[in-house]
Amino acid sequence: MNTNELVTLLSMDAKGPAYGKGQGQLLASLGLGALLGLTAMLMFYGIRSDIGHAVQLPAFWLKQAFPSMLLMLSAGMLFRVAYPGRSPGLWGKALWIPFAMAWVVAGLSLAMSAPQARWGLVLGATWTRCSLDIAFVAVPALITTLWAIRQLAPVRLDVAGAVSGLFAGSVGAAAYALHCQEMEAPFVAIWYMVGISIPVLAGWLLGPRLLRW
Repeated sequence: MNTNELVTLLSMDAKGPAYGKGQGQLLASLGLGALLGLTAMLMFYGIRSDIGHAVQLPAFWLKQAFPSMLLMLSAGMLFRVAYPGRSPGLWGKALWIPFAMAWVVAGLSLAMSAPQARWGLVLGATWTRCSLDIAFVAVPALITTLWAIRQLAPVRLDVAGAVSGLFAGSVGAAAYALHCQEMEAPFVAIWYMVGISIPVLAGWLLGPRLLRW
């Protein structure tokens, strides 16, 4: 039996009794990863002191919308790439939407600001550590997600690893946004994306090593 025949057989049986159990385990692992990421943020950084005022501002929710959309899309992708014979599907095709929205809002913000103020909008006060902080908060979710995917039967290990990293990075960014006081769209579009990209790269590199079955 060659590899293609094995994948075909596995994909034909993907709706068997173990499928529902595997989905339940994956959902539980994703929830645990999100909870651990939030816990890590609270332990090491804490919620911003002016959160009561911040939640009344549209900019706060726009910032939170970016990682939250990525979180939902990456979770949907994981429920597909974790099984043989399944592509990311519509979840993957919709991935451009939150990125495009972030860049459009950032571009409009820069275009409407004074030239001398643009670097301040991009760098903020915490650009040197923001991305690394997001990646740090993402670590628990990356561990639990890779563990959960390893219990299933992914075929494209690099893709499954990268999507695991995207989910973890989105968890890290969404949780860290509750601490971060930066509200400008250009800052979020650049440094939050960099922070999310770090676990994506880590997952892509680790996937072929840790997800092999």
